[in-house]
Order: sequence, then structure tokens, then C-alpha cells
Amino acid sequence: AYEISACLVGSEMCIRDSRRAVQEYAEQVRNEFAQTNKPFVLALADIDHFKSVNDTYGHDAGDIVLTTFAERAKLLIRQHDAVGRWGGEEWLFVLPATELSATNGLFERLRKAVAEIDIGTQTLNITFSMGAVQADGQTDVTSLINQADELLYKAKRNGRDQLCTKTS
Repeated sequence: AYEISACLVGSEMCIRDSRRAVQEYAEQVRNEFAQTNKPFVLALADIDHFKSVNDTYGHDAGDIVLTTFAERAKLLIRQHDAVGRWGGEEWLFVLPATELSATNGLFERLRKAVAEIDIGTQTLNITFSMGAVQADGQTDVTSLINQADELLYKAKRNGRDQLCTKTS
């Protein structure tokens, strides 16, 4: 997987650096789309009920959940894909040369991979929601991310633990 940042959890500076790097990669993929016309997908994932993990088990447990989510996500994406921490418990996936329908497979594989996370004292059942949009080459990256964010929150409103998609 395209390496965004070694920093998975911790300071706001690490989150900001990861966010900038993954957004820059998304811009690069969009620019390549103009030359190749290969479709690409941007997806935002958010760990469901993450605040309750921190509140119930502590911030160390929350860090384990974040780190494990990131590690498992990186194992499931292709070499030219990228995932980076977008903020809090949100993650941006950049999936070049990808049709929107392929996002379903990634969502299901990641869903299974993070369903149980061992925090040392016990195993937590973790779910996440995702919004994904296929780019059309006309829409700028910021707008695509905003669309993915709207779809993410639609997934949350519809009961969480699901993927909502749209072609831009």
C-alpha cells in the first residue's frame, strides 16, 4: 500500500501530516485520471461508537483500536491504494483504478478484519461505517471528500456498520 504516514495515533501534528499526505495523494490520482481516464474511488471510514471505547476502556484502548484498524486496513488494500488518518477516528481511502462496485469487497473484508480487536484485557467488537464516491474527473478532490463524508453520515444515520456509495 502507498505509505502515507508512519504516525497512526497521537498528536494533532501527526493527524495533520497524515491528512495532508493522503489528500495530496488523492490530488495526484485525480491528475492521473485526466491522462488515463481510469476510474478512482475516495472513501471515508469512521469507527462506530469510538467515543464509548475511550470512555469505557480508556485512551490506551482507543489507541489500540485506531492502530489495529490502520494496520489491518493497510494489509487489505492494494500496493497503489492508500489509507490515511483523516482525523479523530476517520480514515480516508484513495483507490486508484477502481470501480465503485469494488468498494463493497474492501468494506466487507475490512469489516471482518476489524470485527474483533484485542485491547489486552478483553476483545472488543468493532464496527465502522463508510461512504464512498467514484470520481468523474470533473469534481475536485475536496468536493469528492465532502461527498464521501455526506455518504458516511448517511451510513451512520441508517444504522451504522454499512457502506453508502455514489458515483460523482
